[in-house]
Formats: sequence, C-alpha cells, structure tokens
Amino acid sequence: MKLLTPGIYDNLSSQEYHNLPYASNSKLSELKRSPKHLKHLLDYGSESSSSFLIGSAVHTAVLEPEKFSETYGILPEGHGNSKAVKEARIELADKFGDNLLTHSQVKQCDRIREAVYEHKKAKKLIDLKKNVELSLIWDDPETDVRCKARIDLVCKNGIVADLKTTTDASQKKFTSSILQYGYYRQAGMYLKACQVLGIEAHSFVIIACEKTSPYACAVYSLDPALFNIGWDEIRQQLKVWKKCQETGKWPSYNNEDVVNITAPDWMVPN
Repeated sequence: MKLLTPGIYDNLSSQEYHNLPYASNSKLSELKRSPKHLKHLLDYGSESSSSFLIGSAVHTAVLEPEKFSETYGILPEGHGNSKAVKEARIELADKFGDNLLTHSQVKQCDRIREAVYEHKKAKKLIDLKKNVELSLIWDDPETDVRCKARIDLVCKNGIVADLKTTTDASQKKFTSSILQYGYYRQAGMYLKACQVLGIEAHSFVIIACEKTSPYACAVYSLDPALFNIGWDEIRQQLKVWKKCQETGKWPSYNNEDVVNITAPDWMVPN
C-alpha cells in the first residue's frame, strides 16, 4: 500500500484513496459503533459492492462526464450467466478491471446526470467547479492522527459540494439522512481539512438526487452550527482513535463492561 504525506492530491484514483488507512468520516463512523469494528475494517478492509461501483459511476457521470467512457466498460444486454455476457466480461475486464456496468446501470447514471443538470442551483455549482474528486491528507493538530478526505467538488466561490444519491431527497427525509449517516460530521471534517491545508472553503452544500424515477433533485446548505457540531464529534472520535493506537486495545461495545438495561417509561405501569 502506498502511504502518502500530508498534502493535496488531485490525481488519486478512488481505489487508491479508499485503500489509505487514515482516519476518515466513514472510518470514524465505524469507530463510533465500536473500536473493535474499526480495527476489523483497518485490518481486513471492506468488501467492494455494486452500490460502491454505482456510486463512483454516478460521480463520474455527473462531475467528470468526459471520463466516463474511458473509465467504465458496458456489458452487453442479456442474462449475466449467458456465454456472450461472460465472454464480454472477460474481454472488458482487461481494460476496465471491475468497472463494468450493465445497460440499465448506465441509463441510471445518465438519468441522474440529466436531473442534476436540470436543477439550476446544482448546475451552477458544477459550472463553478475548481477541483473535482480532490483528495486531502493532513495531521489533526490536536491529536496528530493522520486524516483523509475526498471532496467531490470544490467551487471557485469557496463552496465545498458533495453529491449524494438517495431514496428520498425531500427536505424532511433528507434531513434525517444527514443526521443518520453523519453527513454533518463529513461537512465538519472536510472544512477542517481545507482550513489546515489552506484551501478557501466557507460552506458545505449537498446535491441530493434520487436514484429512481423521476430522479428528483434538491440542493441543501448545511448551517454552520450543524457542521461545527459535526467537527466536535469528529474531534472526540479522533481522541479515541489515538488512545486505541497507543494502547493497542480496541474494545467492543460499552468498553466491555456489564451494562444494566432498564424498562423504558412506556412499559412501566402508572
């Protein structure tokens, strides 16, 4: 594995970035579950999935459409176990590796790109792009833990934008997604990375697009109070990361203590 010194990298592939063992929002989300889960992820990595492939393909289609045809191979239509598809997979794999998509997956990428481009605010952000898929490596000033972030879109006006696919892009449902999946922590970490590395960035925006028809799209700006809370949570997780590294101990739930579970109020008779 190629390890990198702190800096700004604009030429790392998605796979090269994800192979780096540094602290990221996704890894810290595993740590938030338990240190033992993080240690397993660091030791064995995560299994690649079709959702990861589609996510990467959508990002390329929307943010770097000129690179799509040279990055992804398209399998012929037909049953996946048919002789024609199997032979095509072998041939295409020589050029594209695992980056092989079906026609329906390519159509999905196209529809999402069209939906994002039809949204005036989303398209304006893309038109203002300064950097795309920018990888940042830095040492946290407080804990000295090495961190990483991969920013979808850095705009010329200082906005950091992230593209998310979702099942529901409505304000109510996507607000729940922001909290549930820790996007506010991601925002805090990205903006901190920009601050440490001297990149102009003052706000964090999410372009949310539904991944099924009619591919409705919305743009949400995170309030500074929200991403500041996110960074505070990241700070605490980095302290836990550092302690685990120093002690070599990666406990599971509740620090492996015995925890008493009580009846919730609604179960207790009045």
